[in-house]
Formats: sequence, structure tokens, C-alpha cells
Amino acid sequence: MAQSLEEDRVREATAARLTAQMERNARLIERCEGLALAAEGDPVAALNAASRLLKADAAVAAMLARLAHVETRHRALIDVNKPIKESQVELNRKKFHADQARRREVQEKVWRQMNLHVENAIRARMGDPTAEDRIAEVLRDIDERKERERRAAAEEEECAKTEDAEGHEDAAETSAA
Repeated sequence: MAQSLEEDRVREATAARLTAQMERNARLIERCEGLALAAEGDPVAALNAASRLLKADAAVAAMLARLAHVETRHRALIDVNKPIKESQVELNRKKFHADQARRREVQEKVWRQMNLHVENAIRARMGDPTAEDRIAEVLRDIDERKERERRAAAEEEECAKTEDAEGHEDAAETSAA
């Protein structure tokens, strides 16, 4: 019992000193805040001093809790910076879906145009004077282009044959002379 009374007195004296220290720190923190807000002086130094006082107050509070036999739990806050960039897989997935949507839109547009051309061709072939048969025109243009290319190739071949024939005649005349 005597030992318990002695321990209680020591605890009370220590708690009183620690409580007084916390009160002094509170006044110092207020002063640091005033210095940080003042126009002259270094506000960073004042804020640094205030943060050190807050850290010291946390240590004093922990000691007071130990003296009072308070159960404590130690927790840590961890700030995890998530990457700003999306993962490569996510970016590829978005690009793939965007490309598919674009392809579907283009296909739909092509099929709608083809349908419109076929409908106009049918109407024109049925005798509708307002409709034009673009399919027949395009096929006619393709046939004409092929015919021009065939003629040009035939003319080039004929020119090459004539040049060969003239070249052989000249060679025969020079060898005879």
C-alpha cells in the first residue's frame, strides 16, 4: 500500500508537470501562428517551430496516457499516391473500343451509301426520270478507263515493235556497207 501511495504521488507530480508543459506549448504555438501571419519575418521558420511543438505535445500526451494506465492503440496514416496515368492495359482497352466504334460508324455509313445507290439504280432502271443510276455510271467509267489503258498499252507495244524493226534495218545497212 505504501508503495502504491508513493507511485500515485509521483504520477500526480509528473502529470502536473506534463500538463503545465502542454499549456506552455499551446501558448508557444499561438505565438508561432502570430509570427507566421505577420508581414515581417520568416513564416516558414514559425510554421516549422509550431510543427515541432505539436510533435512534442503528442509525445507528452503519450506519456500522460502511460501514467494514467490508458490503453493506447498506435495507428499510422499512410498516404498512397495513385499514379495519374492510367495503366497501359486500360489505355489499350479504351483505344480498342474507340477504334471498334469508329469502324462500326464507317461501315454503317458505307452500307447506307451503297443502299442509297442501289435504290436509285433500281428507280432509274424502272424509268424514274428523277433518279440517276450512279452504279451504271461508275461501271461505265471503269470500263472506259480500262479500254483507254488497253489502247495505250497496245500503242506502246506497236511503237516498240516499229522501233525494233527500224533498228534492225539500220543495223543491216551498216553491216552491208
